[in-house]
Amino acid sequence: MKFLMNKTLLFSLFFIMVGFLSLVAESYFYQDLDSDGILQESLFMPLGMLSVLFGMFLFTCWFLKRVWNYLKRKTLKESKK
Repeated sequence: MKFLMNKTLLFSLFFIMVGFLSLVAESYFYQDLDSDGILQESLFMPLGMLSVLFGMFLFTCWFLKRVWNYLKRKTLKESKK
């Protein structure tokens, strides 16, 4: 559970979860046609998509930082030999 101490990872998972919950709420509650045949939508769709995209961006930053640190440690160990 040590990896959950990283704030970037926690924020990315939070935003991804909020985004998917917003998209589910949009599909269950708000997408319907009114009497004139006009599609009624809410702000859950853009909010969900932005949250998922921001969460994926944060997750990618976290992952790249982990890879960078791993490669840096690996090259330091090889240079000390």
